[in-house]
Amino acid sequence: MLGGDRGKMKVAVCCPYLLDSLVEQLVQDLTECDIEIHLWALQSVLPGVAQFTRGTGRLGKAQALNRLLPYVSNADLVLFIDDDVRLGPRFISTYLSIVTALGAAVAQPALTANSHYSHSITLQRPGRWARLTNFVESGPVVSMTREFLDLVTPFPESSRMGWGLDVQWSAIAQAHGFRMAIVDACPVEHTFRPVGAHYDRAEAWKDMERFLAEHRLTWPCHRVLREYPRICERPSEYLAAFPAPAEAVQHGLHSDAALDLPLLWAVASLVQPELIVELGTRRGMSTRTLVHAARRWGGRVITVDPVDAKPYLADVPCEFVQKTGEDLFCTWSTPVKFLFIDTDPHSYQQTRHWLDTWVKTWLADGGVAVFHDVVTTRPEVQVAQAVRDWLREQPPIWHWQEFAGTSGLGLLWRVGDRPDFEGLLAGSTGQVPHPEKNQREGVRQGAAAVTRPRGQLRASIVIASLNEGDRLWKTVQSCIETVEELDGSYEVVIADDASDDSSIEALRQRFPHIRVFAHAERRGVSPTKDLGARSSCGAVLVFLDGHCKPEPGAIARLIADVEALDGQAIVTPRVAALDAERWQNNMGQVGHGYRMDLERFDVSWIGLGQMEVFSASAGRRFYESPALIGCCAAMSRDLYEQLWGFDPGMRVYGVEDIDFGLKAWLMGYPVLHDPEPVIGHRFRASFDNYSVPMEHILVNQLRMARKNFSDPVWDEWVRQCKARQPDWLWELAWKIFTEGRESVERERAYLLTHRVHDEFWYAARFGLPWPKRTGVPGETADPVSQFRSVSSTTAGLRWSAQPDSFLEHYRRPRNQQVLPNPDAVGIARSDKGAMLTLYLQLSAAGAGAVRVERATFQGERCGVAVAYASALTEMIRGWSLEEVRALCPDDLRNRFGTEVGATESVKLVFSALQQALS
Repeated sequence: MLGGDRGKMKVAVCCPYLLDSLVEQLVQDLTECDIEIHLWALQSVLPGVAQFTRGTGRLGKAQALNRLLPYVSNADLVLFIDDDVRLGPRFISTYLSIVTALGAAVAQPALTANSHYSHSITLQRPGRWARLTNFVESGPVVSMTREFLDLVTPFPESSRMGWGLDVQWSAIAQAHGFRMAIVDACPVEHTFRPVGAHYDRAEAWKDMERFLAEHRLTWPCHRVLREYPRICERPSEYLAAFPAPAEAVQHGLHSDAALDLPLLWAVASLVQPELIVELGTRRGMSTRTLVHAARRWGGRVITVDPVDAKPYLADVPCEFVQKTGEDLFCTWSTPVKFLFIDTDPHSYQQTRHWLDTWVKTWLADGGVAVFHDVVTTRPEVQVAQAVRDWLREQPPIWHWQEFAGTSGLGLLWRVGDRPDFEGLLAGSTGQVPHPEKNQREGVRQGAAAVTRPRGQLRASIVIASLNEGDRLWKTVQSCIETVEELDGSYEVVIADDASDDSSIEALRQRFPHIRVFAHAERRGVSPTKDLGARSSCGAVLVFLDGHCKPEPGAIARLIADVEALDGQAIVTPRVAALDAERWQNNMGQVGHGYRMDLERFDVSWIGLGQMEVFSASAGRRFYESPALIGCCAAMSRDLYEQLWGFDPGMRVYGVEDIDFGLKAWLMGYPVLHDPEPVIGHRFRASFDNYSVPMEHILVNQLRMARKNFSDPVWDEWVRQCKARQPDWLWELAWKIFTEGRESVERERAYLLTHRVHDEFWYAARFGLPWPKRTGVPGETADPVSQFRSVSSTTAGLRWSAQPDSFLEHYRRPRNQQVLPNPDAVGIARSDKGAMLTLYLQLSAAGAGAVRVERATFQGERCGVAVAYASALTEMIRGWSLEEVRALCPDDLRNRFGTEVGATESVKLVFSALQQALS
């Protein structure tokens, strides 16, 4: 009935309103859609909407909506809308089409990023068009089909403002098999007033607690969604709400968990799981805390440790299992709502192992995995980094938040699997509207997400801005006027660093549909660019400053360059000097490449004659640029995330672009220059629209050096840099750097683990005098570069087909996980301490033959062996055991067409394989 034939569908809107509201604009938007409108005046009637007002009186939300229900008894679908939201263009048609296609009985549009919100799940996910969920909030906009409405109305009035009704809706939807959805393609803006601004939030909370208790509603996932974001922001509030008794935490005094145990108690009290599993008993401090919490609802605690912890648990009513977490996993068979992981040594590989086993297999929907030691400064502890890297490889169904404390807690939870949207549409009669081809205002918010999942919008033009005045809207206009080749498959996103001039207002007057994401207070260039990238949805990111003028075809050319290079490089254009007053580019004054030194991070322009030709093919000629200039550059979204993006911890101004470019080169991704596209940039001798503190530039240099230099080079760089600075400046900058050092160390650990070149290679590659490798006996100058072919081929960034394949396995190992219930396992160790475990799953192939159904591995301390193991597990899938036994190490090396000094690494892999086959 809610298919593409709107003539058979009757839609109605109910809305209680206050005098100070947006209801008049709301009615104006809705009357254009040929739907019924029924209002309730909570104070007096507004003349402009009197014809739609059915009654008046100061009532709670649930009461007012019940008064309006008789007017919508014949509607097929009813929208309940608060009076303080702004609907976007074509909201009704887009929203109804998607809800219809999904078959969602109860749904809501997502909220824009700048909206007031109660649950983070309701915020828009840029680039997606919808999500099936097990939770839909009771406001500010929610829709229900007639079938669902008949089950949940009249709305219970014991919760006057409707708090808690969403829990009931979720329970009813699950019990009757109804779908729930959040629609990202047409978000609404909820900024007019904060949540609870016109009523007593404390009373509403009490009403909700009474309502949930009265109806015996306990849904842990709801509490997770509602409370975890808040508890991260205001942990002291929740420690007061759930005070952990001294008995639960006294053993933690003066330990690495002194501040974490009360918070752990509070989190467990929020979820109230029937079963808690703890990996890592140690001395029983956290066990005691969890047991004390679980007493309140009759929950039980199972704790496991390979070391006998019974002496510490003599008076603790829990189940202790003296095993490793891996041993317990092999025999486990029950989903877990609460998993606490606190196992030594908290290493990167160990954390990844728990994620791939316990979390991925046994964490129940609505459950939470709590990790300890996520904010410690000990370099060997890599819990948080392991989780972040793991999340990059997972579908977007996970939520991760970190708590400060003694050593910190990290919370990881899953809301629900992402559905097959395309499959749903294929079986639907509804028609989802396609995005309009906007010619002068860019792509409006969320439009492209209607038909394209994240990453499939071709490009996002991300413009960073701070007090740009008219230059900002002129930049946007120039972009829109010169991208006809993109055929509407792009968006323009503004990332604003808390401008206090009229630039944003002027932009919105001319381009009201351009999305703007702004910091509440000034953060700096690097965090602002990162904000724009994270808020966009294109497969290719084009970064521009807010004072740029692209020439016709320039942006499209950069995007095509990135695509031609398979997203494996950063591309820069020819940069012309822009006369901002006349808004004309000076083609007689242009720059090409960029160069920097590593001692002072000084930069300078270089001409084409000073740049190496990277490749010339398919009508494109690229040149290697040693450094990146940030005023205009293009790259794939995948590469941006692989490089950890622009550093959000950098301060107001300086080095974010050369830092990003250096990370790219060291990770094996070049910065390339295409001289054909031209983009003008306003150069200036001084900062005329904002101030730049000297210490912030130095702080950013410190962050860049620490992230990209090995320890000896870092120590030498610090000594030289300190000698050049006034004492007051150094002390101030070092203090600021130290305060944010934790985030630097996290990124550094990732970069040093994943990079394929070091700073010595970079200096030698681009003829820099510093640093020079001193020479360590037995040290390879650049281990991974051994695999790189000298020639570049017509495929752009194709060093050669086979070595490039090896680098792909090196950077992104496949099948690196524990295989549950394997048929064969092989373990091998090298003399240098590297270890590799190979898992095989076998199946019958007929005529008595046996083949490899699946192969996985776990490896440590040898990146080359990990790459070979990744390749091996891909290669032997589907092979018979006879074929696998016939393999020899040379077969694997020859697969990559390379003769390198990696004999020991290959032997390690084959030793594990032979043991698995024995």
